Amino acid sequence: MAGSTPFPQFDEFEPANHKEWQAAASALLPESVKLESLKSRTSEGFEINPLYSAEHSASLQHPRCIPSLLPRVKGSSHPWLIVQSSALANPQDINRELREGIRQGSNAVQLFPDCSAFHCLAESGHVVPLDDQGGNVLQVARDFTVALDSVPLQNTPLLMQCGPHSLPLPAMLAAGPGQQGADLTKLRGSIGADPLAWLATMGTSPAAIDALYDEQAAWLRWSQDHAPNIDAIFLDSCVWHEAGGNAVQEIACSLANATATLHAMLARGIDIEEVAPRMALSVSLGSDFLMELAKLRALRLVWAQMIEAFGGSHACRLLAIHARTGRRNKSALDPWCNMLRSTFEALAGALGGCDSLLIEPFDAILRDPDDLARRHARNQHHILQHEVGLGRLLDPVGGSWTLETITDWLAREAWGAFQDIERRGGLLSCLRDGSIQRKLAAVAQQRAMRNARRRDVQVGSNQFVEDEQFLAPDLPEPRVATGPNASQERPSASVTVHSRNSYRDVTDFDSLVAAAEQGANLAQLLQDLPDVSAGKLKVAPLASKRLSAPWEALRANASSHHRRSGRAARVRLALCGEAASLHAHASFVSDFFCAGGFKCTVGPAHAGAEDAAAAALSVDADLIVLCAEDANYPAVIPAFCDVIRKQRPDALIYLAGRPPEESEPAWREAGIEACVHLGADCLGMNQALQQRLGLAS
Repeated sequence: MAGSTPFPQFDEFEPANHKEWQAAASALLPESVKLESLKSRTSEGFEINPLYSAEHSASLQHPRCIPSLLPRVKGSSHPWLIVQSSALANPQDINRELREGIRQGSNAVQLFPDCSAFHCLAESGHVVPLDDQGGNVLQVARDFTVALDSVPLQNTPLLMQCGPHSLPLPAMLAAGPGQQGADLTKLRGSIGADPLAWLATMGTSPAAIDALYDEQAAWLRWSQDHAPNIDAIFLDSCVWHEAGGNAVQEIACSLANATATLHAMLARGIDIEEVAPRMALSVSLGSDFLMELAKLRALRLVWAQMIEAFGGSHACRLLAIHARTGRRNKSALDPWCNMLRSTFEALAGALGGCDSLLIEPFDAILRDPDDLARRHARNQHHILQHEVGLGRLLDPVGGSWTLETITDWLAREAWGAFQDIERRGGLLSCLRDGSIQRKLAAVAQQRAMRNARRRDVQVGSNQFVEDEQFLAPDLPEPRVATGPNASQERPSASVTVHSRNSYRDVTDFDSLVAAAEQGANLAQLLQDLPDVSAGKLKVAPLASKRLSAPWEALRANASSHHRRSGRAARVRLALCGEAASLHAHASFVSDFFCAGGFKCTVGPAHAGAEDAAAAALSVDADLIVLCAEDANYPAVIPAFCDVIRKQRPDALIYLAGRPPEESEPAWREAGIEACVHLGADCLGMNQALQQRLGLAS
């Protein structure tokens, strides 16, 4: 264009290579810090360098391209959908929360049906839940009608994972809102089951896997004509995340699950071009920002490669990803920190290109979230989309040398792990022989160990604990419904199955919908599915545990002890030496035991060991910790312990620091029982101390 300014080429600047960038970065560091020391290693085994350049991404397997073109690492060009969910039981309360969320800016809704009836003993004519899973109690079609009343389903996508069974819940959904005139052909979203994820989580399947895949195929075929805009296969990758898996394992297990599902659908006569475009994946987001961001992008790369291997066209290689903030890193202690955690997870999901996102309220693990918590969760979306401006950007992290390198490595590693699962016979075979469970448990154990030793900091749980937080409130019982009819909202532990004669000929989805329209409840629909009680499988269930759970138990023990005895369990820090030089020792030890629920007090600094011991004895404490300069311990320990032992022979004495290994016999003989230092097992030591003092339940 005439008169336009040419794009600047910056020819006056000499191009810099990676070594020059390294030299420039090193010049900014203190002399004692080397650039190489800033490297870190993730739980996946990837070593993250402190500095990346174009040279690192020159040999990437996937080329950088426009985000909307294949191979696509970014999701839709539209901003992610803001998902409003409800964990309440009563349909009226569910409806209130969903409508309020839509009024406040949410543009998608998610239901979490209570699926306790799916793992039951059906032979006796009763459905006996083995565990209370919680969630929305949707027992008949009318419950769906009430829960979704005035929710504009024609332009509000609906998300619902149906457990192991693909037919009963969708049948009630079709019979409920469908009776009110809702046009199911315009319904959008993801509604489907995941038999293998259920099997992995619960350890048992309610029917033969082939029978569950038959249901999946029936729902897929029916929805092609009656609800064509629904993703009828909604796979659950969250189970691998919550069991402690790393990003490589999550992607590999997700691909193996998708492969098993595709094989099952193809074996039932459904073409890849019909199945692949109608599959969606639910993914949990964790606290490793770069890896979680790369996880979504790598997922799309390997998913497209998997569909290509099945012969799928370009059009069906795209993957719809529904992301949600994870739970394994959330804490009931100082729960406001959960809001900060979920904000970074949401940022990773948004930059990673998720199609929809559920931010769980910060208090969700404590109770049914209140209005304020739900509002905060929605506003986290709004701030990211509107104030930060992420909703206006196509691919804000595309081309980042760091991210592109991690994404490429992650895709390669996950593909290799996926191939290993396939060589072993597929996901079902690996679940049955326990290899998947063992691998996930090994990574989870590593996470737990790092958390216990505080190498991975969890603010408010294992470190940076509020001084008075040892008086932790009682953790609530499992969440129950709230509202005027709360006592009647949940079904009884044993739900009677009415006569099956009226519905025993139910063999296809239309018949299930008709039965639901006549008033059949979930238990009746389950009873009438073919092969519902034959061919059940049992495997070792995945073990899912939040990292903060053992710290919550410690604080609960401390609170219980305080109520019983009228006093807090106390730790007294005895300082021997200059106060300024002992500040770091004292702060570390105080935070160490506060994390275990103990009330920590720091005494005044004394020059002599005898004076420090006398001051420590003047305070009623369950544990005395001696803090002195490491070089002074050989002289201080004997004198200090001698005074303590003469007046309180049963006193418990620990040492702050880590003396040389060869000096251990001497300080143990003097009366020191343990050392508190950076490499110590904080969780284990606090648990042992509570056990010894009689605090543990």
